[in-house]
Amino acid sequence: MATDYIFIPSVAPRFGRYACWGFNLVHNPDEERTNNSDLYQISKQGSGVVYEGLDLKKEVCYGHNLPLKPHQMGTRRPFDFNVEGLAHYGLIPDMLQDLKNLDMTSEDFEALFSSAEDYLQMWEKTWQVAGCDLSKAGCQPVLTQLDCDKACNGLCPESPNAGAPNVRNR
Repeated sequence: MATDYIFIPSVAPRFGRYACWGFNLVHNPDEERTNNSDLYQISKQGSGVVYEGLDLKKEVCYGHNLPLKPHQMGTRRPFDFNVEGLAHYGLIPDMLQDLKNLDMTSEDFEALFSSAEDYLQMWEKTWQVAGCDLSKAGCQPVLTQLDCDKACNGLCPESPNAGAPNVRNR
């Protein structure tokens, strides 16, 4: 789960004025909604996040979670994930509750929560392939041009190393 990108287009609200807003990012929004109507069924959204102390909104079909305390920055108004989506990093717990309300499986949550570890393991494998001894501090990998067919059994695209400077063949 990355937190270094613009949140709003990525996790738009499921209810309210900006519900399922992602179609607006394409060249022809009307065509997108027509061709993928199953992805933008605002009227079929349900199980929104229940909040403590926020007025219920008529456009939100609420779930049955224990009420969350809404995130509030200083004296500003509290945020409502249901109608504002992932407006900022502080709403990640709200997003996770929304996923739970939508019956996301334990296995899917496990994959989501292990994504950082998986990313690190990918880089460890990359450094090993590059010939770096991970037990030595400050190790600099030896850049090599790998035979793509051998390394990926013919499944990877053309090697991005082709013609790169300072690269030696193994």
